Amino acid sequence: MLQFKQEFFDDLKVLEKLEDQFENFLLDAEIDGHDIGNEECNIFIHTDIPLKIFDKVKAILHNQKIDIAEIKAGYRDFASNTYIPIWPEDLKEFKVLSHKNFQ
Repeated sequence: MLQFKQEFFDDLKVLEKLEDQFENFLLDAEIDGHDIGNEECNIFIHTDIPLKIFDKVKAILHNQKIDIAEIKAGYRDFASNTYIPIWPEDLKEFKVLSHKNFQ
């Protein structure tokens, strides 16, 4: 899961464009939509190789001129409710506050 501050996507077309980029270039993953609420926007990515996919996500963000310092990332097993933080590297806990407006 990628997490942005909600105001990062004031224009939903920017969010849709980013999701399209992920769909086109993350062949070992499925983009499962997003949710917005509680001052955050989450993009859901399903994959069995989260660290490898995150490396590809970083490249896509760089190509879109999105500063990686603007995001948080984490993953969890489908059977678990606990997220493992990936980014930033010093992130101790990854929490998801929203689950509203899922698209």
